[in-house]
Amino acid sequence: MSTLTLTGATHFWLRHATKLVTTEPLHAYPKITIVVPAHNEELVIAKTTRAILDMNYPAAKVELILIADNCTDHTADVMRAILNRRAYRFRNARVFERHDGGGKAGALNDALKMAPVVKALAADPDLEPITVVTGQHREMLQQVLDVFNLTPDFDLKVMEKHQSLTSITTKILAGLGPIIESVHPDMVLVHGDTTTTMAAAMASFYHRVPVGHVEAGLRTWDKYSPYPEEMNRQVTDDLADLYFAPTNLAAANLKRENHPLDRIVITGNTAIDALQYTVNPGYHHDLLQRLNPAHRTILLTMHRRENQGEKMEEALTAVRQVVEERGDVDLVYTVHLSPAVQEVAHRVFDGVHNVYLIDPLDVVDFHNLAARSYLIMTDSGGIQEEAPSLNRPVLVLRDSTERPEGVRAGTLKLVGTDPARIKAALNGLLEDPLEYTRMATAANPYGNGHAAEAIVKAIKNYGASV
Repeated sequence: MSTLTLTGATHFWLRHATKLVTTEPLHAYPKITIVVPAHNEELVIAKTTRAILDMNYPAAKVELILIADNCTDHTADVMRAILNRRAYRFRNARVFERHDGGGKAGALNDALKMAPVVKALAADPDLEPITVVTGQHREMLQQVLDVFNLTPDFDLKVMEKHQSLTSITTKILAGLGPIIESVHPDMVLVHGDTTTTMAAAMASFYHRVPVGHVEAGLRTWDKYSPYPEEMNRQVTDDLADLYFAPTNLAAANLKRENHPLDRIVITGNTAIDALQYTVNPGYHHDLLQRLNPAHRTILLTMHRRENQGEKMEEALTAVRQVVEERGDVDLVYTVHLSPAVQEVAHRVFDGVHNVYLIDPLDVVDFHNLAARSYLIMTDSGGIQEEAPSLNRPVLVLRDSTERPEGVRAGTLKLVGTDPARIKAALNGLLEDPLEYTRMATAANPYGNGHAAEAIVKAIKNYGASV
């Protein structure tokens, strides 16, 4: 009976596997435009592009627009290579590269870090903050404005699809100039390393208005890595008059470049200040109801391009083995929406009862989940700064980090993607209370939550000295 069933199934499959589905041709085929946005998708974009160009539709009626959105890999090069093939050379297809200083995540991160400064300025009776936003990634920006109860005074509304770095720079210069002329500010504060930051500093310089740079002094010393952020922050620091360095290392970088010592202020990172507004003791999320209250929660994020593929699968498998062997932990993995990450995450963790795969969280949800976790495993950058202020040990799933201060302080531990190191470090924190306490209580080198206050004090001191 089994043999007969198998034979019948095989016959059915062979018969239908090559059977073509026929459809009646249309009397007229409309022109269609297919837009494919991609961010660091060099592993899959070639297959996607070929599938679209090879589809059963009149080639003359198809326009294909491929967008390489703030990519740091070879996505754009792969796109062009496909379009340069003889079979596709005369197709109506184009590649656009988009560079706008960090995309949606960058916009959210910068807004989150500047909001505590605006609040601190507003609380001082001697100072009046005037807030200007560019209008890029409005839905992400609004999330932060709502959390901090802020209303911008000016909106440049510069957001356009597929805009270039040149376009952003010129629009910021043109839009901010009239505002500076009408407001006559005593200082313009900019944050981080976006193109907006650099252009705003330049507009202020053109109007002879002092510039204060929040999160000054970060360096890689390679002008194309990260691009364009490294040169944005170097140019901004060359134009700045007051430098708010988040760490001792950032301050040392500024001193190395011969910036005035009396204008460099070590403040800590304003992202730590933001946690005071986002973390809520009364926070509620449906996921928390599903977790076992008697279990310790491990929060995991892993998505970086250099980790994807075999390294990611081996690292996640090591985490799964630890979680499966223990009956006292739950694992929550916020899975990046990249297909490459999604595929590996589900292949490794599907079916494990104490593992929860969820979509990426907004800033409030993530901060509150992190605050309720026992420890955090990540290959992200910002989390390395935020988690220690929540007294949560962080295992960094990378071989190196641009935040070496945390490793030296003991709040972070580099474990890379080697399965043996991951299992040893994770089991160590779960089994050794002394090791856990040592990491959880180590001094956070990124600040104590009072960076905004230090910035306000420095601004007032600067005003009194000029």
